[in-house]
Amino acid sequence: MIPAPRHHRGTTLVEILMVVTIMGTILTAGVPRLGRAFEGGRADLAAGTLRGLWNAERMYWLEHRFYTADIDELIGHKFIDADVKSASDPFTYSLLLADEESFSCQAVRNGSGLWSGALSLDESGVITGQIEDGNGGIVTPYQD
Repeated sequence: MIPAPRHHRGTTLVEILMVVTIMGTILTAGVPRLGRAFEGGRADLAAGTLRGLWNAERMYWLEHRFYTADIDELIGHKFIDADVKSASDPFTYSLLLADEESFSCQAVRNGSGLWSGALSLDESGVITGQIEDGNGGIVTPYQD
């Protein structure tokens, strides 16, 4: 019969703490980038919604020969989905100005203690603005 070994080599508490510390350092370095990537996705979604409002305004103009400053009017004509007024969206959308020749709409970031800012779009279809965090990070939506 073979005798059982008396000394079992195991992991010491110091080794475990070193591994946990190294893993924590690596993860901490990636978290700000991940947060910025998520916010970039939200900004792109807001830009897409603004482009949807732009298309809806153009369709409204084709029927009435003027733009509207009322999102409910666009929803009523079924030019845009009612979800644009959803309270759970991280942005609040509004039509700021409308007449026979021009309009502008805006997406304002809300519901975040860290990110703030606004994106705007006018009849030309160009999106302007940016979303900022409190640490100097800036996110702008993708432009074609």
